Amino acid sequence: MDARQKRKQRKRRKERQAAKRPGRRPESRADHDDPLIGYVATNGITMVCKGTACIVAGSREQMARFVEDAPPQPGPFPTRIEPARFSSILAGYMHGGAYCLDQTAYERFLGPGRRWGLPLPEADFSHTDPSQVKLVTIFRKDLPQGW
Repeated sequence: MDARQKRKQRKRRKERQAAKRPGRRPESRADHDDPLIGYVATNGITMVCKGTACIVAGSREQMARFVEDAPPQPGPFPTRIEPARFSSILAGYMHGGAYCLDQTAYERFLGPGRRWGLPLPEADFSHTDPSQVKLVTIFRKDLPQGW
């Protein structure tokens, strides 16, 4: 067995051992290619939004707070909190969807988004009222008005 094969074997052994420990799992390639950005609230048709932008929160708890504070909407209210991966946000963004991201979600989105060449500015999350959560809205500026 050469050195390369030994390294692969050690790596597989470590992954198997990590998978056996409670609360741990080996990282998969999908986690790196399509990272979890945050969470959205949906009923399968509509989502919790701020204006026309879908809210993506960095944690389930933060999304639950957005759901509690959201104004009433027509039809069934979105209460199911689901994970939002980079690929699903990117697909919506490329089709003209707007998203409001909190600080945690935006920081997770920034790296993969820039690797895709999206024009994402640095966001200033400092504000005077610590009880409020600041959201950054992202949308495609190159689409015609009313798209």
